[in-house]
Amino acid sequence: ADVLVVVLDASQVVTRTELDMLRTAMAAIGGDIESGVALEIVINRIDLVDPSERPQLLAHVREQLASLVAGDFPIYCTDARRALE
Repeated sequence: ADVLVVVLDASQVVTRTELDMLRTAMAAIGGDIESGVALEIVINRIDLVDPSERPQLLAHVREQLASLVAGDFPIYCTDARRALE
């Protein structure tokens, strides 16, 4: 099974450039909305987003990527500060 791991910056999630890159990457591995290619999304620098605004950010990412991926996909949030703890 093919897996596409995409790391996004929390301060600029899902730009037009990133959507174009995802379309190109999905096509390169033979993936489309129904192909079964697994998509893993990582949002880095989540510490830059107020905790009260994170649910809206995640909803925005899901909405923007819904045209590329069928079904649900995991979103992982990370930041360097937690890694240093």
